Amino acid sequence: MAVRSFNIAFSNQTSWPLQRVQTETSSGTLVDNVTLTTIPAGQTFEFETEDDGVWTGTEAGVVYQVMDNSPQGTTTWILLNWQNPYIGTTTFNPKIFTYPIDANGSPLGNSGPSSGSGSGFNIPPPISLYECTGGLVGGGDGTDPGYNFETYFASGLATPFFALGEILGNAGNIPNAQGAAVIAAKPFNLLAWTKRHKIDVSKGIRALNPPNRSLRALMQLPPAR
Repeated sequence: MAVRSFNIAFSNQTSWPLQRVQTETSSGTLVDNVTLTTIPAGQTFEFETEDDGVWTGTEAGVVYQVMDNSPQGTTTWILLNWQNPYIGTTTFNPKIFTYPIDANGSPLGNSGPSSGSGSGFNIPPPISLYECTGGLVGGGDGTDPGYNFETYFASGLATPFFALGEILGNAGNIPNAQGAAVIAAKPFNLLAWTKRHKIDVSKGIRALNPPNRSLRALMQLPPAR
């Protein structure tokens, strides 16, 4: 039985499959590598890493690419990175990256899921068409996780996004940690955006104080064509 483990559920709420492009295990071992390959649209996959020695923990990361035919000449990656050391802080902080691409579909500039990719010059990243959120959602006392992610996602707590206070970015050491992450397309409708982000608009839109009086900037949407 693992002394330290990390169980993760990743929910793909986009209309496109997510393709794994990179996996790295710095400490511990990946329990199941099959489910990491591709996550179809609308599916939630679970995977787990655990320690592989005495007084050790687990640290790993995986990068997925949104296979969306590169709209607006961009490509989007999601980085899931987690660690659960034998002694120290348990962390899980999903991140999303969007980069411009050339005619061959390769990232421009110093961009990509690994260092050293790109053509050697910097290009400001475009605004992403997607949002990703997640964090720690539970832990155990040394037993196998057994966390019911289906119930969690179906409960509305994470459909498609988590409310503040429902997740943690970092926590004190957790023997068997559970994390959850969701990726979804950005809503272009203000009502849908405020509902997703649980923002109260009862005081009117002006109370949102959008940058430069632009709702598109507030919602972090690409410029209108």
